[in-house]
Amino acid sequence: MNNQISPFIVLLVINELCGGENSKPKNTGSNGVECLEGVLERLFVARSGFQFPTFADFKDKDKWLDAIEAKDIVPLYTAYTVANANTDATTFTAGTFSYETSPAAKITTYESYLGFCSHAALKSYANSGYTQVFELNNDGSIVGVNVDGGAVKGQDLQRLGVGIRQRPVPDKPATTLVTVAYKDYNQLEDNACVIKPTWGSELHGIFDVHLTQVSASATSIKFKAITDCGNRPLTSLVAGDIVVKNAAGVVQTVTFVPADGDGIYEVTGTGFANGFTVEIDGVVTIVATMYEGDEPLIVAV
Repeated sequence: MNNQISPFIVLLVINELCGGENSKPKNTGSNGVECLEGVLERLFVARSGFQFPTFADFKDKDKWLDAIEAKDIVPLYTAYTVANANTDATTFTAGTFSYETSPAAKITTYESYLGFCSHAALKSYANSGYTQVFELNNDGSIVGVNVDGGAVKGQDLQRLGVGIRQRPVPDKPATTLVTVAYKDYNQLEDNACVIKPTWGSELHGIFDVHLTQVSASATSIKFKAITDCGNRPLTSLVAGDIVVKNAAGVVQTVTFVPADGDGIYEVTGTGFANGFTVEIDGVVTIVATMYEGDEPLIVAV
């Protein structure tokens, strides 16, 4: 007799919505109060293979921020008009013969109202290496799934579909339809992991920053930083956020001057020349918001 037990059988449903952590999916007693999650508010896509090693890590905001900075997790845009588009399995039956011709499918659709830049960013995650998804709901709960060994991951995706951007009409803004097809609906139903932190809505994606030259000489480079799809000047960069390199890629020692009233930064030094670059030094965090340069500024003296 084979006495081995599948690891998927012993996994627990972990649901903190009713104040407790563990509830084994066995008995059916109920006092009429169910631990029901809220309506989907935002998706977090995650790289294939990513997981939080422990349940404690899954509940740790700093671990989430680390994963976002490393781009292992990417917060997507707010979900509106969320709807189920699930399909039941179809079966061919003839007498005593029965054959499932199409499996059941778990599908969610929603709308996001996005400008061109955000729509293009969202499209880049369709058919990408981000193959799993965590869910943030409007009650603050975050949903993942338990895996063997106590780790927590996102639900596996069959497909993340980003529809054609619908142009605005008099009674509705420009709309992007998102279709989320999950690989296996049983994955969540059997191994749900639900937490309700206070910080879920504080998790946002990384903002691009574009640097533009104002002027340059052998001793001074002046530039502006624009973020939010070109809509907002970023005036709070500090010296550690900026790196200057020569044409060979060697980091230069410079003096950083914060942005003035017109949003113009300055770095001063010696020997600045054509082909020098000014760039944001990786992903930087300013007042809990992450920023990253879209490309280096190539200096023209």
